[in-house]
Amino acid sequence: MAGDLSRGPDRTITRVSHSTLVDGKTRMELRFVVADENGISDFAEIEILSLWPEQAYRDALADAGCSVRYVPGGPTGRGLFVGVRS
Repeated sequence: MAGDLSRGPDRTITRVSHSTLVDGKTRMELRFVVADENGISDFAEIEILSLWPEQAYRDALADAGCSVRYVPGGPTGRGLFVGVRS
């Protein structure tokens, strides 16, 4: 379960999510509410996420013609794989 709020001069957006494990994959339900001068709207998404071994991420980026580097930390604290196309 998580939630975020973003405020700008002309718009406010909220996002809440809830994740469950289904058949070894993460099912994440997300709901968004957007408020601006035109009123309030909302929408939802469902995402199915999988994790892979570190080498699989490196191989996928290399196969796409990218150099690969891993940056520890990042916005979630879990690190980021960065690929730069040559």
